[in-house]
Amino acid sequence: MSTGVLGRYARGEISGPVTARQAQADAWCVVEGRLERMPGLAAKLGIGFDAPPESVLAAAFAQLGAGMLDEIGGNFALLAWDARVREGILAVDPLGSRSLFFHDGGRARLCFATEIRELLRLLGSEPGPDEGAVSRWLAFGSLEPDETLFAGIQRLPGGFYLRLSDGGWTRHRHWRPSFSTPPRTTQDEAADLVKDGLERSVSLRSAGLSAGILVSGGLDSSSVAAVASAAGPSSLQAYSATFPDDAAVDESEFIDVAVHQLGLPSRRHPVEAAGALAAAAEHVREWRLPSASPNLFFQRSLLALARSDGVEVVLDGEGGDELFGCSPYLLSDLLRGLRLRSLRTRSVELAGGDTRLGREFLGTYALRGAAPAWLHRARARVRRRPAAPGWLLPRAAELTRDRPGRWAWLELEGPRWWSWLADTLTTRRERMGVHDHFRRMQASEGIAGAHPLLDDLGLVQLVLRLPPELAFDRNFDRPLLRHAMEGLVPDKIRLRPTKSYFNTVLVDALKGPDRRELTSLLQPSDAEIRAYVTDDRLRDVINGPTERDHPFNWSRNAWRLASTELWLRSLAAGRSAEPRSAETVPA
Repeated sequence: MSTGVLGRYARGEISGPVTARQAQADAWCVVEGRLERMPGLAAKLGIGFDAPPESVLAAAFAQLGAGMLDEIGGNFALLAWDARVREGILAVDPLGSRSLFFHDGGRARLCFATEIRELLRLLGSEPGPDEGAVSRWLAFGSLEPDETLFAGIQRLPGGFYLRLSDGGWTRHRHWRPSFSTPPRTTQDEAADLVKDGLERSVSLRSAGLSAGILVSGGLDSSSVAAVASAAGPSSLQAYSATFPDDAAVDESEFIDVAVHQLGLPSRRHPVEAAGALAAAAEHVREWRLPSASPNLFFQRSLLALARSDGVEVVLDGEGGDELFGCSPYLLSDLLRGLRLRSLRTRSVELAGGDTRLGREFLGTYALRGAAPAWLHRARARVRRRPAAPGWLLPRAAELTRDRPGRWAWLELEGPRWWSWLADTLTTRRERMGVHDHFRRMQASEGIAGAHPLLDDLGLVQLVLRLPPELAFDRNFDRPLLRHAMEGLVPDKIRLRPTKSYFNTVLVDALKGPDRRELTSLLQPSDAEIRAYVTDDRLRDVINGPTERDHPFNWSRNAWRLASTELWLRSLAAGRSAEPRSAETVPA
């Protein structure tokens, strides 16, 4: 397969990605990613089993048009073109785990690429920041699925395609989540379905490859490791970050249990609380965008370790919390159905047995979730201030009104529990840049990533078809996954009621070794971020965490402000950030 999809479209012609072989063909395709169901599609078209994927897709487009997208699966971005009718499509997979970015140059001219940095090279100039998008990114850590931080550059959302023709281009959907009433299913039956689905997903991503697995000692990564280990390959290797200076985060004890019972060779990388901003600066330099996660400074080290061992693909357990967690807005469905006894029971289960917290959840989820979408929109219109942090400057705060906001999921057709969960497993991950983050991080280290719990459409659809009550438990989160992994994951991990988070590592880094770099970025009177954030807030971040800030919230906010400042400075300098550390970014 090709390593990317990029090019220009104008007046019914494609230029840029066309090879000599493609230019001589009536129909051709360029694709990036991992495809599924290709043998079946080839057989349906009467093409040889060993035909290259691009040839199969080209023939499929010539016969089926955009309908070909219903016949393939996997994680992909593609361009298909039929020179006979001078029409084509640009498309991404249903979950948006691969990306296509594009810029409308007017007069039916379009530039497109699978990465923004490649698109910027095609454009020949760097657009300025989209002030509304930057404001939303600073306030909420997310964007809308179709927007980017650059003015005039759009992202094609998951499940969409662009139809290219002589008349220009139009956007269409080829997939959307749809609700169907869950069948009556016991917990044992549902757990078997989860186990089968996870085995299929892991196998598709690792079969025939030299594979590694990131093992944190938690339930999700241990589940993926257990399934991968049971199915082979024999060369599976575990890679783990350890935190010897932070006992609250370090999971060496659980890592030892997992790799010992699963019989996995294990390599460890000890992490120091330093270098978060240097990693953020490197990301801006390489990708011309701020990173979506502050954990780059130790995640990339693990991938580099795997690459040095000759590993071809690295599996992980990212996404398990959302995939197998309960949908809190089941409470609103119970309220709307006047099932008050079940409402009380589920609210207490959601609160882990805490009846006082359960009563609070009745307001947070039951009442607010039961309100119709139009009421939330009306409330947003009449609110004197937008629902943005008070530390945004008035203009930036006002710009956050421009998009649908946190209640947009109510527009999906289905009960509240399903609509919220469907949005969480599809659109919300795109808005937070989750897929783009992992893809770029892995590409930086020259290794392929595999995320069975994050980007597998089959698992997402399975979970959306299961009765929501099965995800509730008074004592444990992710009860179905725990049940499915009985006998595979060590009980010390499987029945562990808590999990570790890496928040304290970032807090310690920004309070300690990275403090001088944080100050040098946010303190100058000409800092670019001051166009969005109040001086008081920047002073609090530099001096913090203050009594008003929870340390974890302070660290995430401080890192987002600093990493966005790195990117804004790179734009102001007229080029991508070149420095190796935050201190040397041109002011």
